[in-house]
Amino acid sequence: MANKCGHCGKFISQTDGVKCSKCTSTYHRPCVNISPESRISPKWICKTCKIPRQSPVPADYCIEASVDSRVESHIEGLLAKEIKLLRTELKTLSEEMVSFRQEIAKLNTSMTQFNSRLDSVETRVTSLEQQTKEGHKSCNNNELVDIIARLKRDLNIKEQAALSNDLELTGIPEQKGESPGHLMTLVAKKLDVELDERDVVSVERTGMRRNRESSDSEPPRPRVIVVRLARRSVRDQLLRAARVRRGADTSGFNINGEPTRFYLNERLTYANKHLFHRARQEARRCNWRYAWTKNGVIFVKRDSMSSKQKICMDCDIEKVFGSS
Repeated sequence: MANKCGHCGKFISQTDGVKCSKCTSTYHRPCVNISPESRISPKWICKTCKIPRQSPVPADYCIEASVDSRVESHIEGLLAKEIKLLRTELKTLSEEMVSFRQEIAKLNTSMTQFNSRLDSVETRVTSLEQQTKEGHKSCNNNELVDIIARLKRDLNIKEQAALSNDLELTGIPEQKGESPGHLMTLVAKKLDVELDERDVVSVERTGMRRNRESSDSEPPRPRVIVVRLARRSVRDQLLRAARVRRGADTSGFNINGEPTRFYLNERLTYANKHLFHRARQEARRCNWRYAWTKNGVIFVKRDSMSSKQKICMDCDIEKVFGSS
């Protein structure tokens, strides 16, 4: 009957194997490291039976235990590396946290300083407001008045420059369905000035229409006709002709009623118009003979022998005519 090898578990013949004298187990010669030429002692004992009796651990178990110990040592090495790396990362994180805390501390300091400055500004603003309420202004009121007056004067000069091509025609009765452009053409012919249609930009009456209060009352004053010309030279030509033919009226204009005198003047801003009105009043009061405008500037003259005076502001009227 064939036996099995106690080491590899394969079948073995009795002539090719070796037999343990103690446990009677049979083994292949190569499995127990015995060459085929070697002579086997009748008292040969296998490795299992050679293990001391006080050690209950089998040989295979010892091999597995050594392997397990090597694995454990390898794992312990990996764990040690991981722990070392983790400690390094924790140290870096700790340093970053320290830096972050320092930045937070600096930020808190900056915020404290900012709040302090803000409180200081609020205190100063409150103080200034209190001074303003009490009438103690830091700026000079006279300087502010001068600045505002200068700005108004500059604005008035620019507005007057924008009207350098404009004329005002007054004294022509207003009729329903009239053509202001046709009236301006009749005025130009009356003044013996050739007025081309291309020289006229616009012609219109300005202001609110004035209604007659009753049938017995006098007709309302006609509104002003504003003429804007394309060229300033044409405007100046019409003004010169109007001065030469002073006293021209609306005869031949096909307007109902008696002929009335019309007046052609350069257009003034509201401020200059008000100033010119005051200058004329003062001239009458002081018996000055002449008051006129040229290119938006007001002039007055006592008589033909005296020099002309320029009026630009209200204070100039007081300088020229004296206080009322």
